[in-house]
Amino acid sequence: MKILGILISILSIIIAILIARIQKKHSQKDKDQIIEELFFFTDSLKKGIQLLKNKFPDIDISFNWALEIKDLPKVKLLDSAIRALNNDDYSTAIDLFRYYLNLYQLPNCDKSSILSMMGIALRELKKYSEAINVFDESLRLNPANVPAWFNKGVTLTCMNIPEEAIKIYIEVVKIDPKHASAWNNIGTAYAMLSNYEEARKAFKKAVENDPYNEYFLVNMGTSLFTLGRYSEALEIANIVLIFNNKYCKAVHLKGMALKKLERYSEALEAANMETLLCPSGYAGYILKTHLLGILNMMSAALYCADEAIKIDPTQSTAYVYRARINSVLKNKRSALNDIETAISIEPGIGAEVIGYPEFEWLRKDEEFIKISSKYESLISSVDYKKLFVNTSEAIWMYKNRKE
Repeated sequence: MKILGILISILSIIIAILIARIQKKHSQKDKDQIIEELFFFTDSLKKGIQLLKNKFPDIDISFNWALEIKDLPKVKLLDSAIRALNNDDYSTAIDLFRYYLNLYQLPNCDKSSILSMMGIALRELKKYSEAINVFDESLRLNPANVPAWFNKGVTLTCMNIPEEAIKIYIEVVKIDPKHASAWNNIGTAYAMLSNYEEARKAFKKAVENDPYNEYFLVNMGTSLFTLGRYSEALEIANIVLIFNNKYCKAVHLKGMALKKLERYSEALEAANMETLLCPSGYAGYILKTHLLGILNMMSAALYCADEAIKIDPTQSTAYVYRARINSVLKNKRSALNDIETAISIEPGIGAEVIGYPEFEWLRKDEEFIKISSKYESLISSVDYKKLFVNTSEAIWMYKNRKE
């Protein structure tokens, strides 16, 4: 029996090591192997303890914690559910979470955590109403469940209800004032409401609590840009690029800010870098198109517009820019085709498109009149001079137009 006791001690140490390994970051394959080993050694330990109890019924065994390892099948089932969630197999994750909740009696706190994960899976399947109900049940069981509050806010944002999302995120920061992601999402929700000053304040809070987060920094910079604070937006972009000089969103923000500051050559350098870093990115080519036009490099601008359309033919902006270039180059048929395409994609831009000054020479053209007649009510309300508040918005096409 003394030998058995020693063996039990050794087994308990092995199990403790295996549990510690599971808690560390391992690949899923390594984790599965560790769990299998844990099952083997745990089973041996339980049998050893039972032998001791049979021989000495009154013995006080100091390994009672190990008997709780009988719940290892439960651990493995939950691990399978979480693995499905992490692998984007949301339907499987939901089925396993439900099975787990039905199979085991859990404390409210644990049940709340499982429901919170199940809500995420439902949201990813765009089952938003179901997800909200699950998050509400999770919060009923544990009102302090921060992930449930946070993910309910994300779901409301996905449902395009930013006002309600803000209320939920505020609950998160009440519990955890340093929750940077919640502050960032508050900023995003305010931006959806076009309240860019409140968005800026929230993004600033996010950055204060996570000053190296490139995504939060770019969001703050973008809010500054939207507020017309271009120099500050440029400063933020440059800071992000110190941390990560290959972050496309920061490069794009830098190019946009430089363009607004009329530092066109520098802006073009940023746009060139963006298209090199993100060759499949639509925004970089659009920015290049505009800047090359401003710099009177029309052939290159036309090429970039073509590339943007190849990347995403469903966006109207590239067609508008290409129409403007072709209008300057007196490519009438191409210009009219692009105008028609742009308006068919986004009818609401009709008045703006037709009001561009580079289309002035087309105003008496029958085909152009036919297109513009569809938008007469919109066009009559447009002050064309106000379409180009910044000189850079007009100069790239208008200054060199052919009479």
